[in-house]
Amino acid sequence: MSTKPSLISNAPPATHSKSITSPCAQTRANSNSARLTLTRSAQRPRRARLRPTPRQTSTIVHEAQRVKHSACSRQQLKACAFSALSIFACIALAACRSPQADEQTGDIIVVNAPAAGVVRRVLVSEGTRVDAGTPIIEIAVAPQPPVAQPSAGESAESRAANNVRASQAEIEAARAEVVRHEAEVQRLTPLVAAGQASQAELDGERALYDRAQQRLQQAQQAARQADTGLLAARQPSATLPPVVREQTVMATATSAGTVRVISAKVGDRVTSGQPLATLRGN
Repeated sequence: MSTKPSLISNAPPATHSKSITSPCAQTRANSNSARLTLTRSAQRPRRARLRPTPRQTSTIVHEAQRVKHSACSRQQLKACAFSALSIFACIALAACRSPQADEQTGDIIVVNAPAAGVVRRVLVSEGTRVDAGTPIIEIAVAPQPPVAQPSAGESAESRAANNVRASQAEIEAARAEVVRHEAEVQRLTPLVAAGQASQAELDGERALYDRAQQRLQQAQQAARQADTGLLAARQPSATLPPVVREQTVMATATSAGTVRVISAKVGDRVTSGQPLATLRGN
């Protein structure tokens, strides 16, 4: 009879032992796990801050530039405000200046040459206060040329007679001009006093009156020379030509003022109407 192996092993039965953990160890493990979790969660945002994205970098750069431009704009605004205050202060000082400063800036008066010639004397100096009609510069004018060119067969006496007639006509024209301007001055004087005419009109008419008088004086002097030449021509024994005397005219101030600049000196040749001096009106 055969022997069958026994289905039941002789080995001792396996014993499944369950590990038993103490409460302190379990608490320590939980604490370590929580600390590790907190440490990892705290490190993630820090790594994100240390390495910003390109978009974040661009945003930071633009924000810095905006702050810089804003600071520059504030500085420019302060500079503009300071400039505006300075201009306002200058305007206020100009508006509050004294009336005496306004009186010192009067009108400019120009003294012109009444005729062409050579400066003989300068009668005033710069800085001198003068009245209307005061002579400023004396001018020697050239002798007037003959009125008409004589023909070859014309005698000396007829030429002298023609010069006398021409000088007399010049005297009449100059005298009529003097009378006309004198009447205009007399007409404007009360109107200026009443405020119905300007002082400039009266000063201009006085200047024309002074020039007319100078023209009359020149014509009268030319007439005297023509008379002298006629007398000499009527004398057969007279061989010397008549002496031509130098004629002088005065450049006068048309209004009262202070001489600022004298632009002509003795010996200068000047033309009619050329500025000779500048005055500052009172």
